[in-house]
Amino acid sequence: MVAYHPLTSHPEVENKDGKAVIRGSLQTAILVTQLDDETTEVQWGLHLNFGGKLPSTVINGFIVPNFSRILSHNQAYFAYSIQLRDLTKNDGKLLGEILINQIKAARK
Repeated sequence: MVAYHPLTSHPEVENKDGKAVIRGSLQTAILVTQLDDETTEVQWGLHLNFGGKLPSTVINGFIVPNFSRILSHNQAYFAYSIQLRDLTKNDGKLLGEILINQIKAARK
């Protein structure tokens, strides 16, 4: 398991007193489990704390789409790593969805 713990301060983030402060945090954990010689399961979890209230327009307009993009990118990365001879019917459907989404994104 790989776990990322939040910073409590950072030299690039300063408040009005000149002290380094981070209000929000993002904790991420990735669990990679080898199920057998050819199958590996990847579980990705995160806990996002903004350190205060954010307007729903920021959450729905920026945060959710960006995290969805990251998840889709990770899913595509692992789907593309499957050898052609090892693809299943479900893998083919997933790759088709990824291709259609990439075409739609390119046309925007």
